[in-house]
Amino acid sequence: MSLGKTCDKVYLHKNTLQYKLNRIHKITGLNPRKFQDAVLLYLAVQLRMDECSFP
Repeated sequence: MSLGKTCDKVYLHKNTLQYKLNRIHKITGLNPRKFQDAVLLYLAVQLRMDECSFP
């Protein structure tokens, strides 16, 4: 998906989204702009959400 379309979907300015993607890359070492890294980040978030839903 293009950056512009993503910005429209999540209601963020283009520069804000770029900043957030760069910050994720800096903190995790995974680049969310690369498909393989984005999949790993997605799975990590899903696992964390599942972990939080158990009592």
